[in-house]
Amino acid sequence: MGTNISLISGSIRANTSKISRLNEIVSEASDARDLNHRIRSSGIVFSNTDISVAHAALGALDSGSTVKISAITSLLSRSQKSLYNTPASVEGDIGALDTLSMDEGALRGFLEEIGASDGIVLGTPVYFGDRSSVANKLLQQTNIRRLLKDKIFGVVSVGAKRNGGQETAAIYSLYEALMQGAIVVGSGPPICQYGGTVWAGDKGSALEDGLGLSTCYATGRQVSYFSGILDEGAKSPDEGGKPRISVIVTMNTRDNYVGKYLEDYFGPYMDKADLDFINLIDYEIFRCVGCSRCPCRIVKDDPVSSGMCVLKDGADHMRQLHARIKGSDCIIIVGANNTKDDLVYRYQVFMERTRYIRRNNFELSNTPVIGMLLNEPEGINNPMHNIKVLTSYIRHNTMMLKPINIILIKGKVVYSDRFDDHLALLGIIKKGRSSSGAVSISYEAEGYSDKTYDNMRSERS
Repeated sequence: MGTNISLISGSIRANTSKISRLNEIVSEASDARDLNHRIRSSGIVFSNTDISVAHAALGALDSGSTVKISAITSLLSRSQKSLYNTPASVEGDIGALDTLSMDEGALRGFLEEIGASDGIVLGTPVYFGDRSSVANKLLQQTNIRRLLKDKIFGVVSVGAKRNGGQETAAIYSLYEALMQGAIVVGSGPPICQYGGTVWAGDKGSALEDGLGLSTCYATGRQVSYFSGILDEGAKSPDEGGKPRISVIVTMNTRDNYVGKYLEDYFGPYMDKADLDFINLIDYEIFRCVGCSRCPCRIVKDDPVSSGMCVLKDGADHMRQLHARIKGSDCIIIVGANNTKDDLVYRYQVFMERTRYIRRNNFELSNTPVIGMLLNEPEGINNPMHNIKVLTSYIRHNTMMLKPINIILIKGKVVYSDRFDDHLALLGIIKKGRSSSGAVSISYEAEGYSDKTYDNMRSERS
């Protein structure tokens, strides 16, 4: 697709002086196994984050993008020595403890490269379930300059323990990038998680985690693919028409407390988008039974039921809801955090029932999803709605856009995010999705002995 992807190592242990050689190794590698072989054969010891980012770079390169790996440590001052006796092995590794002050000239060039890129993959080691201070320093700089706006953003993370915080480190970085206006994506099929997650402790041991490195490769591929959609949309001369947007109100009161605010918020945009308001409390939604035969692939004499949930009771309205959101150009998931005690919840049961939609070969693939929260600061019943939307719906192989926040004080709106930027971006994405070629993908179930429904194929468009 010809997009430009920046891949950034956010480890203090990054082998800064050899990053240019790592770029050469990636460009020479034929596949992931060959990449590992070339890294080992080079005699150079790279940090685990460097290695993880290299695999993401290979994924983006194989998808047709131009790639460049950089290390944040190349920007940092190393003039301050430790006050403690630093072991020689460590002293030789990082020279001196950096002050986190930056060389302004190097920083300027680095940020210009990020600004010129179409997509970004940030690599970070895990510290107590969070990103490194070095990676955090970069996100501070991108925020000051608003460099991530409308860029595709993914994360790869490395922890010394299995399940040692790799996912939370990715989520925190994804959410911060999201709030900076980035479009964030996960690792994509077949497992479609929050990004690359690698298990490695000793320096260079990431080479032993083939499964983890495969998720890094997939993340780079995903960032490349989605940046291509934006690129296609931006240069498409054709009008894509009004975007069809499903606004799913996942909690409300019987007197439509949430709906009244939505009418005011979306009123100015009714002629610019085809908005379908879906109030979930008007529907009966059965709870997911977590069965292994999900979705129902083949139903004799009932082709309409293929790819649907096995729950077929007429009182369950999930099929109607599914039909309304299918083919949407955007899905907005609305929640409320307030002090009202008559709020009726449908978020959790609806979210869990979308399991069969994900398992139906990621039926919502490439769909932009936006969290929206009506938030009263004193409310405590749903403060994490937008984070939950990110972590649940990114697993549908979607692209997540910046959440919309409406802040209320004593029932009156005191602040609301503008929808104009979202609407303009949705128009570009709509055209890009139409112009981009379909890619064959599948959901592969794990954890079940019955493999009947694995490896089913479908088209991503």
